[in-house]
Amino acid sequence: MPTKNTSTNIISEADLRKQIKNEMPSGAYLLFGEEDYLKNYCADMIKKAVSYEPAYAIFNEISIDPMDLTPFDLETVLMSLPMGIEKKIITIRGLSFSGMKPNTLDELIASISLMKELDHNVLVITVPPDEIDTGKLPSRPSTILKRLSECMTLVYFSEQTPSKLMAWAGRHFGHFGVSATQDICSRLINRCGKSMYILSSEIEKLSYYALSMGRNEVMASDIEAVTSAELDCDTFALTNAIVAGDRTAAMNVLEVLRFRRTEPSMIVGEVASTLYSMARVAAVSEHTGDAASIAAATGIHEYRVGMYLRALGDISHGKDRRQRIFDAIELCSDADARLKTQGAKDYEPVERMLCSI
Repeated sequence: MPTKNTSTNIISEADLRKQIKNEMPSGAYLLFGEEDYLKNYCADMIKKAVSYEPAYAIFNEISIDPMDLTPFDLETVLMSLPMGIEKKIITIRGLSFSGMKPNTLDELIASISLMKELDHNVLVITVPPDEIDTGKLPSRPSTILKRLSECMTLVYFSEQTPSKLMAWAGRHFGHFGVSATQDICSRLINRCGKSMYILSSEIEKLSYYALSMGRNEVMASDIEAVTSAELDCDTFALTNAIVAGDRTAAMNVLEVLRFRRTEPSMIVGEVASTLYSMARVAAVSEHTGDAASIAAATGIHEYRVGMYLRALGDISHGKDRRQRIFDAIELCSDADARLKTQGAKDYEPVERMLCSI
């Protein structure tokens, strides 16, 4: 896809990054396409660029659940003024246009169009893959994209090429203080798939494993030791998203699992098993924060202990931390009971579980 289509105001991810780097984001953005990880990453970049004063973040960072979105609610939010800074940021992550009634779309576009006068707002909407009719890009965009382009900047996120994915993986390893050759990155992608959400979780695991072994370079044997089947990769990423309360990331991983036709009962079972291990680590960590000591006390490998501690890092200590995990285990139990009633191949109980986090 070309970097720009002037007739419909569609830009690429690279164009968006340049804009954010050179100037304050403004107006409304629709982030759509195949690569969800980059959509959410860029949505966060826009948010950080707009809401640059942490002291006022609670007033100027507004998130609207797409399940609860109405044009009236959006207009109400747009009318309110920012506090302490020039603009406020509104994010709607995971909005589906598939099946949206024509009058609802008309009302939504009318609400977004108000931003031309209410320019103290920046709006970011992310759309899951296949949840909007794109037409035939770049030459013949759909009618809905043409209409949205009149009031929004449309940003298309294509699936990453193998070379781009390997380059990103190498940089992501560096973020954790380790290095990995192109061959290592290629092996990891071949083993765990192309989902950047899944790869991000696996890169973190591999990095902690290498560091726990006293190395700052990932080896081929590490991939065999740490990354097992795709199901293990996916459910670990899913569990991290559940514990973090990140519904968008959790739903994205579920879509990967659904695409691979992973049975819902297996998903729930693997997540529950990981949560029980995480609960053991959380309990012991209240007495010692040393990963080696926790590993010795629980019988869980030190690199996994490090991963669990990192996943729990944003949760307060003590009862709140344990409660978050126990709540997630209870959600798994409820989903398991529904699967036994509705059938082991029904994804609805898993979706309900993730919508409750």
